[in-house]
Amino acid sequence: MKIFITLSIGFALLIQGCAVTSSKASKPVPLHLAYQRYWPGPDENLALDITGKFNSLEEMTSTLKLDNTIGAFGHRTWIFADILVLMDCNANGHVISWVVSGPKPLISAYVQNLENLYKQDKIFYDFGYFEVKVTAGCWEP
Repeated sequence: MKIFITLSIGFALLIQGCAVTSSKASKPVPLHLAYQRYWPGPDENLALDITGKFNSLEEMTSTLKLDNTIGAFGHRTWIFADILVLMDCNANGHVISWVVSGPKPLISAYVQNLENLYKQDKIFYDFGYFEVKVTAGCWEP
């Protein structure tokens, strides 16, 4: 009977170990962007997933206004609506994640500005971001 129990536990652990290994081995699927959200120029495209934990609702709404000026690049001024891909408001408190995409120099300057505000404890009590792999083009069924 002890052998049966030992083999059962060992088999269960083996199956669980295989399931964990296979989930880690899967590659993340790139985010597919419309052509309007992907910068094809020589400066390259940069897409970032940003999470901000804001100190207040007022700071959150003023930071994420669609008509906020982000900066100048090329021969035009860019606003937040030009770079915003998606926004996730499904968190507690004043926590939002958003994905931006556009010319690398513009997006780098944008996130650097946000990071500086975080370091100065201006609008965030926590802040982070990571690069997102993206592809561009039309959706295929």
